[in-house]
Amino acid sequence: EIGGALTATLLSGGDTTRAPARLAAVLVHEAFHVYQRQHHPAWQANEVELFVYPVEDAGLLAARRLETEALRRALGASDDRARACWAGRALAIRQARYAGMSDGSIGYERGSELIEGLARYIENRVTGEGQAALPEGGTFAADDVRARAYAVGAAFATVLDALAPDWRARLVQGAATSLDDLLGQVLAVREAAGCAFSADERSAARSRAESDIAELVDQRVALRREFLAVAGPRLVIEAADDVLLWPEVFDPSNVHRLSATEVLHTRWLVLSNAGSRLEVLDRSALSEGVGPHPLFNGVRRLTVTGLPGEPVVREVEGGVVIEAPGFAGSFAGARLERDGTTLVVRLVAAPSD
Repeated sequence: EIGGALTATLLSGGDTTRAPARLAAVLVHEAFHVYQRQHHPAWQANEVELFVYPVEDAGLLAARRLETEALRRALGASDDRARACWAGRALAIRQARYAGMSDGSIGYERGSELIEGLARYIENRVTGEGQAALPEGGTFAADDVRARAYAVGAAFATVLDALAPDWRARLVQGAATSLDDLLGQVLAVREAAGCAFSADERSAARSRAESDIAELVDQRVALRREFLAVAGPRLVIEAADDVLLWPEVFDPSNVHRLSATEVLHTRWLVLSNAGSRLEVLDRSALSEGVGPHPLFNGVRRLTVTGLPGEPVVREVEGGVVIEAPGFAGSFAGARLERDGTTLVVRLVAAPSD
């Protein structure tokens, strides 16, 4: 909010690699989010679900990719009959896939397709590209759930443009709560049969899914090792069970879930409790939660590596303030310890009366 008005902003960061028309299209994308917030507040995705989405399930990943490929074929179809056929195949695969997923993960996909997929669709209309690009074979990375939702949501909208030109009015009037539901309503009155994936295509999708998940596990181990190996001063904040830290803000586009309890944040994170608050901006930080959710059951440890110099520590009434490039924190009831170049901030519970 700026002056009480929801306002779209674009931080170009001096980017000279993108043409002004492209940046303008991104700004329209963001302005569409303002419209969504004001007129369709239910078009939201719970970003908490991103951290527990079943990215390690090879069967679900293979199905997700076949669904995306079917949608890609619908986009490229030469006539409405073939388009409806492949779109129907995508929905059938989705229905079977959703039978093995939690309501939270399903809601995350559908909400992201509405909030981000439709904004990408509007952006594509501004640029004149017409439709989202979907990779051949639907091979978004195993953990690239959020980016896929942008593209798939825009693809659903583009297919609906061809099959039901009045779909936008129907959606805003509440005829459906998701893009796939609306497409399903459209396809229910169309003949859609005769397209399917071969046994070889299904087998190849499963084999690649298994290989990519194994690679994802290795990548997570490497990311953690590389983060912890960065030279220079570091900060470790440890919170006792009674004073766990809780997320205020995180950037869902710049996080990597490394394990059931660890998340690597590569851009922005704000954590706080009743007496302490910290912010990490434009610097990587590793959080460790108490589970079963890696963030939203509380964070017991945060590590920041590779600081360019020793953190500045100032005592204030009732606590300490710690500042470093990309880090700012104020802590009540903190005990400071040094271990070589590591400053450890221990947050301890206040004594009971």
